[in-house]
Amino acid sequence: MQTPRDSLRDFTVKSILTFIPPALRTTTSGIVQACKIADDILSEMSRCGIRMDVSDDIFILEWNKIAAAVTTIAVEHGWWKGGRNDGEMIALMHSELSEALEALRHGNPPSEHISTFLGTEEELADVIIRIMDYANSRGLRIAEAVLAKVEFNRTRPMMHGNKLF
Repeated sequence: MQTPRDSLRDFTVKSILTFIPPALRTTTSGIVQACKIADDILSEMSRCGIRMDVSDDIFILEWNKIAAAVTTIAVEHGWWKGGRNDGEMIALMHSELSEALEALRHGNPPSEHISTFLGTEEELADVIIRIMDYANSRGLRIAEAVLAKVEFNRTRPMMHGNKLF
């Protein structure tokens, strides 16, 4: 499996090859030269503390892009007339979770609106859409919080808190 550093190295090598004369790009010496330059760049980035895993940045950018689109759609469809309060928005998130539970209670049939998905998939997507709309409207950094929470959870002991579930 390719690591994020390997992916970044491949990208860097390919980028560097574009600056090497075309006649050398396919030769062993040209590729070796590009690989050496890529390794030097990556080593310098690491030395300077520059993150080499860009997948987190892509997740954050894409989350925020989708969240902005979600809010735009909600505004265009009149859901933001007169504003929305925090309690209402959180209650709407909760209602979508309840709808996911209802879908399970009814055997989890295909969604009535997007038939290629199960009812729980649609309703859980609605939860995320509600979260995105709320977070985007309030300037919350949910994507970053998700990544931080995943990393924090890695450090927790097995079944922390002595809870049954």
